[in-house]
Amino acid sequence: MKPRHQPPRYLRPRARIHFCLTRLLWSSGFAFGLWGAIALPSRPAETLRVSWADTNLDLPVSVLENFQRTGRFDRGFGFLNVLVPEATLKEARTALSARLPLSPEVLRPVLTNTDTLEIFLQQIGSLIRPQPGESGAAALRQALLTASEQPQGLTLIGLIKAFPGPLMQLDLDTGLKLFQRIRALEAETGAMLRAIAAQMQEQPSLPSRNFRPAQRGPYTVRQQNWDWVDSDRTRRVPTTIYWPDRQGLSLPVVIISHGLGEDRGNFAYLAQFLASHGFVVVLPEHVGSSSRQFASAAAGFANPPGPQEAIDRPQDIRFVLDRLMLEPQWRFRVNTRRVAVLGHSYGGFTALMLAGAVIEPEKIRAACSSVERLMLVPSASLQCSLGRLPRDRYDLRDPRVVAVLPISPFASKVFEPAALNQVQTPTLLWSGSADLIVPTLAEAIQPFQRLGSPNKHLVVAVNATHFSVLGESQGPATRLPPALLGPSPELGRRALQQVSLSFLQTYLLGQSQARVGLTAAAAEQLSNPVMPLLFSEQLPPAIARQN
Repeated sequence: MKPRHQPPRYLRPRARIHFCLTRLLWSSGFAFGLWGAIALPSRPAETLRVSWADTNLDLPVSVLENFQRTGRFDRGFGFLNVLVPEATLKEARTALSARLPLSPEVLRPVLTNTDTLEIFLQQIGSLIRPQPGESGAAALRQALLTASEQPQGLTLIGLIKAFPGPLMQLDLDTGLKLFQRIRALEAETGAMLRAIAAQMQEQPSLPSRNFRPAQRGPYTVRQQNWDWVDSDRTRRVPTTIYWPDRQGLSLPVVIISHGLGEDRGNFAYLAQFLASHGFVVVLPEHVGSSSRQFASAAAGFANPPGPQEAIDRPQDIRFVLDRLMLEPQWRFRVNTRRVAVLGHSYGGFTALMLAGAVIEPEKIRAACSSVERLMLVPSASLQCSLGRLPRDRYDLRDPRVVAVLPISPFASKVFEPAALNQVQTPTLLWSGSADLIVPTLAEAIQPFQRLGSPNKHLVVAVNATHFSVLGESQGPATRLPPALLGPSPELGRRALQQVSLSFLQTYLLGQSQARVGLTAAAAEQLSNPVMPLLFSEQLPPAIARQN
């Protein structure tokens, strides 16, 4: 019998170096932006020194440039053409010229974020140095910005050429250990996803008539914008509300919290779809971490988000719920005593906090003490910056929130296992298997196992990335390259619509028949060869024991 759910395809050898280089850069916090330059020698590097097993190999940058153009080493380095396997030479040449998806607009905001930057310095300074024994973080910061502004974009050969000072030293021992660990995690993740797929095969298959993907609902959707201000915090909370044109009181409320560098527009498509099925959907904009804030930071007119944003975001949502009850138009039309919160990335973290997950900065600092482990979790720089929050404990649970759907959230460094166990509300955790920002194993499978809710669901969209569910931004967002959007964002958005509707109908409206939309039978119908879906309510025993 042919398996219904195909396991994810992993990268071929040719792409592995590019993948790991990209992931290493994202792990340094670049997915959340960077800027700032300090006075360093403007003279570009002339020599790349590769240190490996107590041996140094000094490669003139000009020789490396020629290798990148021709695929062969010359000028006394021809022995590398014989010693290095042909496949590795091809991989190295591809890696040198491959354009990495980091523009100056993406880099500038993060380099202004001193909280994120300090952790980034820990991560990268031991790998790349201007001189033996020196940290290479400051030089790398300048080189990244310089290289990203070149017409060909940010490439590894461009980064080497832009490195200030005569020497760029690469610690290959440390780099190879990191590469091997990433490969091991990749294999471990693949094994776990195959186990979940096998588990789905063992579940009884329901007749296809029991689940039919929903189209747009029967209600006409209305829209209204508000520019509210929380005077207690002197903070604007611009908000868009989508609602169904229907009669009735106590309509169900859904809040959608956007991610870092995003805005309300990114999930307008989901809000309109849910509103057409009878929900009042509220999209607040978190002004301290929106696309507009990032654009202002890149232009030098504002500061990038700091640790306090992690506390302001849940408070934004609590404020919006309070404000709805003060507006005559909404006071009696919506039920704010039973609310669901959906959130993407930073918004997923926000949803988990509202559901009862507590953060304790001292424990975050302890979790962030291992530099090697930090490099394996690309969102670690942002997560670890929350260790600088001043209080001992932050509990922002809101009893009005009775269901949460975190979409690609980060959790591994900010929430202790005991904190996730405090989440007792129904939870659906969505992840993309090709997510470079919040990897499925560390940020979805392991946190899912620790959730305390008796009603929890894990959905993994195979081949989907961190950004495969985003719609069009309303603000000055950076255009993402296709590689970061995944094979089909349209498939990702449609799948999220269906899964969200089934989850909300089940746990917010109490429609038990909607639960079929969260089963393997639904996953089979919603899956596509390009983006299969894996559903699980309880991890296979072998996986559970490992987590």
